[in-house]
Amino acid sequence: MLSAVKKLLKQLQTPIVMTVIICVAFYIFLALVNHILQGFLVSNNAMTERIINISENAIKIQGRRSDNSAVKELKAQFKKENSQILQAYQEQKKKTKEVLSELGQVRAELNRTRQLYVASDKIYKKETTDPKHWYFFKKIMVKNKDSVETPYAWAMFYPYQTPDKQWKTGTYELSVDTKIIETENRDGSFNRYAEVDVIGKNGNSLPAKITNIEWERVALKEKRFYWWNPRLGLITTWSPDYIGMGLDLSLMSYGKTTRDMDWRFMTFGASVSGHDGQHDGRLLFEPVSYNIGNIVPIVENLFVGPFVSYGTDGQSLGVKISIPF
Repeated sequence: MLSAVKKLLKQLQTPIVMTVIICVAFYIFLALVNHILQGFLVSNNAMTERIINISENAIKIQGRRSDNSAVKELKAQFKKENSQILQAYQEQKKKTKEVLSELGQVRAELNRTRQLYVASDKIYKKETTDPKHWYFFKKIMVKNKDSVETPYAWAMFYPYQTPDKQWKTGTYELSVDTKIIETENRDGSFNRYAEVDVIGKNGNSLPAKITNIEWERVALKEKRFYWWNPRLGLITTWSPDYIGMGLDLSLMSYGKTTRDMDWRFMTFGASVSGHDGQHDGRLLFEPVSYNIGNIVPIVENLFVGPFVSYGTDGQSLGVKISIPF
């Protein structure tokens, strides 16, 4: 093993290898600076948005970015309004360890309508009947701009009853249909589309005027260890003696999620290598690798780490590049 390390250090001192290392290091430095600048620009544009009214009952928020301060405000509003779904999530989280990723609400209202001096829909009056039971009946309708209407309330007036018994009122069944679409832009911002319709008992659809839409995506920043997270990857290996390709399997990881990883641990693999014109199968072990895809804009997941391999020609040390599936 010691001789292999010495041989590796000796090869790294050659002009060609040193030039390659300097170029790669400089490229990584530029990528890191770009990554920092992009983060700075994103933070400055975090609340850039534009509300676009598509129609009476549809609205779009353009250019909305994830912002955890807005998430906190929306959660506080949910709590203030005694949101049952938020309470249910907090209780369920104790059992399932689920993580809140998005929350939102759409506010809409029906347009105000007014009808003056309209006739009753029904008048109940018979000469042989006690006048106290006479009444006027009227459906209260709501109408949209296309003159489509549906009843949403009713009133009965008894003119000969005592004042405390002159009115009976009620409402009809109304259902609310809300549709939401979310799209993601190339710069990481989101567009949200919302549409609300109120469906009356007679089946007519009444567009509801949207007054506000708030929809926030929680930016996951908390990272943790995943002690059991098997992930298969495609690998390329390099050592002083050979260059190989194959597959690996890591057992543990650290990062935001099981897929969004910063580190992989306890990785086993197999590769086919070329050595002196011959092909040799090798088994390898990598204790840890880091995702340089976080700062190098090539692929999202590009892990690099040291490994030790075993083949028919003995043991060897080297560097492995892996792209998990």
